[in-house]
Amino acid sequence: MDLKQQLELLLGNFTHLESRLRHLSYDTTACGKRIEVRCSYVSFQAGVQTIDDFIDLLANHIVPFCLPRSAIRHAQNAIISGDYVTAGRIASELVNKANALFIKAKKGSHRSGEAAEILLYILNEWILKAPQIVSKMYLKTNNNMPVHGTDGIHARYDEDSKKLYVYWGESKAHKTLNGALDSALSSIDEFIKDGQEKREIDIISSYSDLADIKDEAKKALLDYVDP
Repeated sequence: MDLKQQLELLLGNFTHLESRLRHLSYDTTACGKRIEVRCSYVSFQAGVQTIDDFIDLLANHIVPFCLPRSAIRHAQNAIISGDYVTAGRIASELVNKANALFIKAKKGSHRSGEAAEILLYILNEWILKAPQIVSKMYLKTNNNMPVHGTDGIHARYDEDSKKLYVYWGESKAHKTLNGALDSALSSIDEFIKDGQEKREIDIISSYSDLADIKDEAKKALLDYVDP
């Protein structure tokens, strides 16, 4: 069983974003060995950033970001079986449900960072090749599952080191880079001092979203994060 290959089956397809989001190389030597910096920006067209087009593309990912894979699978199975009427109905229901969850989360948080959380989700899957393994948006909008902490949980397996890398995501939307960095580093500091990693691992163990991979791979991943 190839855990790396199984996890990659969970990744979304983001090739259509290449024309809207560009990436810059950055020399991280001065930051030390423990820090990597990746910079991206919304592309320009005729000297103007294509913000509106970029937002439209972000909106296309609201369903896989907000909803667990088990819910999406019903529409996929209907397409595979050729039942396009049922697939279309289910797809419409999924979009409506995802939109409702997104709006609910925005009202409940009293802030405007949810759009940045979708971008965080995309960058983790697209750039780091680390699929989302817990749908935090789905959990935090369920009244029976009060979930706080990080904005995203992603993972990838490295064959060379035989290690599972788990990514705790922090999304910050600020007017200035300094403001965003201060806020992000404060959250990281709180995460470490309060020992939040244990709680996040408990969330993975209880609510992991791994519907599309083999049971053997699911067990291997959960065994990795079992303290």
